[in-house]
Amino acid sequence: MTTFTINNSRFDVVEYIKNLRKANFTQDQTEAIAQETEHFIDNILKQTKQEAKDLFDNKELATKGNIRELELKTQKEIALIKSRLLKWMLGIGRTSIILVISSTFTMLKLMLRI
Repeated sequence: MTTFTINNSRFDVVEYIKNLRKANFTQDQTEAIAQETEHFIDNILKQTKQEAKDLFDNKELATKGNIRELELKTQKEIALIKSRLLKWMLGIGRTSIILVISSTFTMLKLMLRI
């Protein structure tokens, strides 16, 4: 796991994992989320590099506009990934709460029968 830097924005996977653990995610959940996030960012970087390479392979020089367009596209894709990840994390949180509540009620039912 590594640190990614895009447009002076830094994404530190280790710090990300620590924050997820502080938010009471299990080790398995934390690892899965971190791996998926790292995979998404890595793919975006590969795509951006390939698009930049394609521009140069065509013997065309990238203009400031081309570079800015790539930056904006990358930022949009990262924002989309962040929103999907947040939705996924909220879904896990909701599911965890439901499981805790249902487990509590089940235990209460069992205790009241004794």
